This record gives sequence, C-alpha cells and structure tokens, in this order.
Amino acid sequence: MDVLVFDLDNTLLDRDRAIDAYLRAWGAEGDSHAALIKIDDRGYADRSRFCNEVVRRLALPLNAHEFWQDMQSNLGSHCAPDPQRIALIERLKTRARVGLLTNGGAVNQRLKITNSGLNDVFDFIVVAGELGAAKPEREAFLACERWAAARYVMIGDHPEHDIAGATACGWKTIWVSNGRTWTGADRPDAQILDVGTVELALERLFE
Repeated sequence: MDVLVFDLDNTLLDRDRAIDAYLRAWGAEGDSHAALIKIDDRGYADRSRFCNEVVRRLALPLNAHEFWQDMQSNLGSHCAPDPQRIALIERLKTRARVGLLTNGGAVNQRLKITNSGLNDVFDFIVVAGELGAAKPEREAFLACERWAAARYVMIGDHPEHDIAGATACGWKTIWVSNGRTWTGADRPDAQILDVGTVELALERLFE
C-alpha cells in the first residue's frame, strides 16, 4: 500500500495569493506591496523581519508581534477552495491513502485547510502546532506512519522541511519546484513544476 503525504503551503495551497490578499486588506499597494511580497519570500523569510517591515512600510497602528498574531488568526480567511486540487486528492484516494502534513500554528493552518475545502478530503491531517513537532523533525513524519509495510511518499516544496526530513525517515520524495532550481543536499526521487503533475511523477516513481 502507498501512503501519499502532501505539504500544504506552496504545494496544495497557493499561499502567495492568500498573503497578497491579506496585505491588500491592510492597505498595501504599489511599490510597498511588491516589496513586502518579495520580503515574504513565499513564507520562507524570517518572520520577525517580515512583520517589522510590514508594520514600518504600512505605518500600522500595532507592533510586529501584534501583526504576527493577527496574521496567524486571519491569513486563512483569504484562502478559497481549488476544485482541481480537491479533485486531485479524490483521484489519488482511489489508489492510495492520502494525508496532509503541515508546519505552522494550529489555528492558522486549520483555518487555511477549512477555507480551502480540504478538511474532509484526506485520510488524515497532521498539523505541527497540534503535534508539538514540526518538519523536518522525525516525530512529524512518524505521526503519519499509520500503516505497517506501506510505502510512504512526501510531496512538498521545501528542500529541508519536506524533502530532507522525509528522506531521513526512508520515505520517497517528490519536490514541487514552483520554478526554482534544486539547491538542497538530499536530492528528491522526483521533481515536478507544480502539484498538478504529481500523478505522472508517481507512475514513473513506482513503475
């Protein structure tokens, strides 16, 4: 049996679209908006630096910590269902168990999952903020290993969190490049431009 485990942000979820809408709700526009999107770096940026830059550039009436708390509570409100992603998971479930493993706080990630229409499509969901362990920690991956003798595959966009972490646990890996060049240490077993082509990658991986 195969168990396919997906990352959420920048893999199944278009986080850039969500952060774009969230910043615009705070009044970001023009050069300031573009600069903040670049600083955010798809969510990989240092959170303290990003929050301080948002507060400074937008002259917000709150400090960086308060902005971060608001972002954790409200970013998910700017997510919406993607019928193609939901259909993808439903197709994959006809041949494998399918789960979600995501880093991040419990409230923020659960809101993203719910508003993206993904809450009921997986066989299991593991949120780091609820588990108390985050990728690439081994405990995060072990929480997904619910079937003995299964082949586990991690599908995600982060070279360290998703690919290196899963590789260390003996999983197969598929890296979602989103147009980037691979720079990690542990090369993935397969590489795709976006998650929409994962089915072909899985066929080649297990042919």
